[in-house]
Amino acid sequence: MESHDEETDDEQAGLLPALAPGDQLQRQFITAIEQYTLHPPRYTEASLVKKMEALGIGRPSTYAPTITTIQNRGYIIKES
Repeated sequence: MESHDEETDDEQAGLLPALAPGDQLQRQFITAIEQYTLHPPRYTEASLVKKMEALGIGRPSTYAPTITTIQNRGYIIKES
C-alpha cells in the first residue's frame, strides 16, 4: 500500500474525538487488570538453526561455521 498525505475517513475513525476544556465525559466502568509478559525463550543451537532456515539465512553447510563464529566473537555464550 502506498503512503499518501491525505487522511481518509478510515484513518480518522480511529482517532479520539476533539475535546474542549470543561467538556463532560461519559463515564464507563474501568477494571484494572495486571498482566505480565514473558520474554521469548532462549535459542538452543537447534532452534537457532531452525530460525535461520525459516529466515533464509545461510545454507545447511554454513550453519555450523556460523554458530561457531558467533560463539568465538562472544555474541553468545554456550552454557550447560
